[in-house]
Amino acid sequence: MKVGSLIFLTALLLSRPALADAWGDAMQEYRAGHFEAAFKLVTPLAKAGNAEAQYVLSNMYWYGEGTEVDYDESMKWARQSAALGNADGENAVAVSYAFGKGVAPDPVEALKWFKIAADNGSAKAQVSLARRYLDGEDVPKDEALGRRYLSAAVAQGYFQAQYALAVYTAAGRYGIAPDAKESLRLMTLAAEQRYVVAEFSLALAYGDDKSAVHDPIKAATWATIAANAGCQYATVILKPMITAGLKLDDRDEANRQAALWEQNHPRPTFQEDVESDCRIRPLTSTLPAVTT
Repeated sequence: MKVGSLIFLTALLLSRPALADAWGDAMQEYRAGHFEAAFKLVTPLAKAGNAEAQYVLSNMYWYGEGTEVDYDESMKWARQSAALGNADGENAVAVSYAFGKGVAPDPVEALKWFKIAADNGSAKAQVSLARRYLDGEDVPKDEALGRRYLSAAVAQGYFQAQYALAVYTAAGRYGIAPDAKESLRLMTLAAEQRYVVAEFSLALAYGDDKSAVHDPIKAATWATIAANAGCQYATVILKPMITAGLKLDDRDEANRQAALWEQNHPRPTFQEDVESDCRIRPLTSTLPAVTT
């Protein structure tokens, strides 16, 4: 082995603990919502060739976390992460092509990268492909293939996949047998990951007086949880509507249950479009009456 190679290898091995510590510090700051501090820590790691850091940096440029929104920079770092085989980076490249952010919109390239990311284990990419094949968006409609992609994402425990399958199972769409109980189970799994639309949907389900799972206190509990998450629809319409018919003791019980549940299920610092999700997809018929 050449001396230069030996020196490089020794330096690399010695630097790994420091890099691991730096990555841990960066993610701690990011999860705490200290985006400016996280940005300063992530940037040198990305420049040093850390594929995960490159993906996170791409994400921070996309959302303007700790820096200004810059889709060109976002795409640049997504490409570098993808080049190293990072599934999240590959999905980010696909998303950039799909939305035309940092690059000209190109559904063909988007589909190519979604497939690469999905095959590499990205649950987000699997959900994106599921929706495309189920609806025939930019691809020939193929419900069987769409269901397979969706099932793969659900198997990974991805909350948006659980939510989507809950909706489709409730309605019996895309060749999926209607099953309200299974839909409720999947919706609960998504809510337990603090997906606010699922929390909101559970409030609707338990608030439906025609449903076998009708439970006003549970409805108020989930409405409170969704409202506390910033769901505008839950705050302005759903929670007041549900709690208006409750006795004071029942309201107190719902608030107690919501506080306890939130304590046991801390919400991630970063939430994607909480309020717009509640405005765009307030599902009034997500969960039909459960038959006993």
